[in-house]
Amino acid sequence: MTVKPISTRQIFFMCKESLEKRMTLFFEESQNADYLIECAVAILVRHALTIDSFAEICKSLIRTIYLTAKPSDTLRRFSPYFEHYFENHEWHKSVVPRLFMNRKDYSRLSKSVSINTKYLLTPTTSTDPYNAIKTVFRDGSGKKYTWTLKNIDTKRPDEEIRTLLKILTTLTIFKKGEVRAFAKFVKFNTFDINPKSEFIEPDEIVEKKPAKKVPSKKKTVQKSKKAQSTDTKSNASDKPKSAKPIKSHEARDSQSRFYPV
Repeated sequence: MTVKPISTRQIFFMCKESLEKRMTLFFEESQNADYLIECAVAILVRHALTIDSFAEICKSLIRTIYLTAKPSDTLRRFSPYFEHYFENHEWHKSVVPRLFMNRKDYSRLSKSVSINTKYLLTPTTSTDPYNAIKTVFRDGSGKKYTWTLKNIDTKRPDEEIRTLLKILTTLTIFKKGEVRAFAKFVKFNTFDINPKSEFIEPDEIVEKKPAKKVPSKKKTVQKSKKAQSTDTKSNASDKPKSAKPIKSHEARDSQSRFYPV
């Protein structure tokens, strides 16, 4: 079964508790000590750059790896970053002899990355969560791409930020397909994402006026002029014509005609 790697998004955006669980599960399933140590280095960079605290991430697991895992170039290369996980006598009597055949090799390595180690362990001083850093890196193919990290400690000097970002170029775990990410650092700029002001328009309260009631009589009485004229014509046509009155002499003539004296 292929173990799903820890993603870039998880390393740089997941909270500490969830991230420790994810790292522990990954190591239990894969036993890949080199991969886990590189993840821990990236998280130390996040810890140093941002106001989020990831101090001594996965301390118990990383101690176990350095005390028991098979020595490798990866464990040796990044070992100075984790010396503070151990007591001084424990580190120099147990860990260093396991990783290095010559103590001077560790001493030279430790000095060469001493600035990195110092900046990684420097406490955060800013508390403003509304700052971010926008960086430009080249990937393994030489193509430029941008990468943004939020909650940046803006009180750090630019040189410290530059040094910390360049630590990412020493890691091999970040890839897009087969192409390695963070291969070369190009530039960065910090910016404020805190809204300066906010105005919300209040909801308008529209009072609804009650509709006027129309008297029922007006409905029946009021008619259009056209309707009134139509009714008048119809009434006139419906009225029966009266019979012409019979004159009196005509009546006498008719009577004398039918009933002679």
